[in-house]
Amino acid sequence: MFEIFAIYDSAGNYFHPPAFVMNKGIAMREFIDCCNNKEHFLNKHPGDYALFHFGSFDDKNGLFDLLPSPVSLGKAQEFIKRVVEPDPALVRDDVN
Repeated sequence: MFEIFAIYDSAGNYFHPPAFVMNKGIAMREFIDCCNNKEHFLNKHPGDYALFHFGSFDDKNGLFDLLPSPVSLGKAQEFIKRVVEPDPALVRDDVN
C-alpha cells in the first residue's frame, strides 16, 4: 500500500506529478527536507507551494482509494526552519 501525494504550485496553478510514498510521515519528512534545502525550488518561493494528500494505491490489487478531495498538509513556508542568530550583546567571550 502506498499513499499518494503531490505538490501544488499556486503561482503556476497546477499540481506536480504525484509521488507514491509508503506513508504520510515519510512524505512530510521529504517535503520538509526539500523546504529547508536552499538549492531546492520549494525553498526559493515557499509561499507558492503546498503538499497535498490524494489517497492511497494498493500495490497488491492495483486499486486506488482516493479521498473525496485533495487534503492540504501545509505550505512550504510553514516548514522552513528559521535560524536565529544570537544577540551579540548576550554573548560572552570570557566563558572558559
